[in-house]
Amino acid sequence: MKNKLFNHIKKVIKRDGLDTDSREQQYHYRRIFLYALLRKHGYSLTNSGKLFNRHHATIINGLKVYDAIKKDAVFLDYVESYRVEFEPYLHYTLKPDDHNLASQVLRCVDFWQMVELQEKIKLGYFKKGKY
Repeated sequence: MKNKLFNHIKKVIKRDGLDTDSREQQYHYRRIFLYALLRKHGYSLTNSGKLFNRHHATIINGLKVYDAIKKDAVFLDYVESYRVEFEPYLHYTLKPDDHNLASQVLRCVDFWQMVELQEKIKLGYFKKGKY
């Protein structure tokens, strides 16, 4: 399911021009909706950023904005078509083990996975109530 979501988002980014430099509200809101969806499914900030031609810091900021406006009527209006299109992926929750730091460390097989794990720790990923 994870690869299917990744490929679907990749197609939508190209189709809707979300990898451009546009700062128009409609593009911004749709991007941050997808940032949050990727994050919910466990994608790293770096990999999410690469999809959109953005730096991981942009993804972090987008996730903060998402948390602030996820129930805003204007935001919901702009992302309604995405909510319908990505509906099968919206109710996914990570396995309980995915939020266990020790199990994540033990699953790391190379340096870059440890770097991604560091990013998660810095963002508070392993604290209750986070992404």
